Amino acid sequence: MVNSQQIQLLAFDLDGTLVDSAQGIVDTVNQVLAEHGFAGAEYRQIAPWIGLPLQVFWERLTDFLPENYAILTERYRTIYREIAIPSSRLFVGVAETISELKSAGYRLTIASSKITPVSAAVLQQVGLFEYFDLLMGNDSVTQPKPHAEMLEKTLAYFGLNSAQALMIGDTTHDITLGHNAQVASVAITTGTHDVATLSAAQPAAILNQLRELPAWLAQSAQR
Repeated sequence: MVNSQQIQLLAFDLDGTLVDSAQGIVDTVNQVLAEHGFAGAEYRQIAPWIGLPLQVFWERLTDFLPENYAILTERYRTIYREIAIPSSRLFVGVAETISELKSAGYRLTIASSKITPVSAAVLQQVGLFEYFDLLMGNDSVTQPKPHAEMLEKTLAYFGLNSAQALMIGDTTHDITLGHNAQVASVAITTGTHDVATLSAAQPAAILNQLRELPAWLAQSAQR
């Protein structure tokens, strides 16, 4: 059971949790594949991997050697900056919810598999950058999500313990990150993992939309 009265920090995944970006990611991956002579992949194949490091896509969809993945990753980031970031949009109610949580005194952070400059650019595009106290990405850690390092470094930065934080995300990768860091997690069903998949990962709660989070925190405080 989560004691939300202790929670001071809310760590958010970005893609699928705050931003409706799955199609843009899939399209960008497929453009990279096509440019390098590989067959494209269907949305239903790629979407469940969103939230994992880009190397996972290259491992599963190409025969590139690992030492050459950086070529694909750099091209992906170029296309993403040119096409996907300008078209990034928030899910309904996210802007109001983030503003409400910030006003309530929570420290808000990002825990994403994107590198931090890309997360920053997305947050700037959707008008939320100023609300976040810290952005953590794969360039901030030596071991990417779902390893605990991303949340451990976030907690250390603020001098908090695991009981004082909550991880919020749309995939089992986010929930597992929380488990690995001994941080409670809440799953949101706006992303690419369905309710059954999310339930199997055992988050503290599953919410249909992010805007349900403030009420859930309030209710948890009364238990």
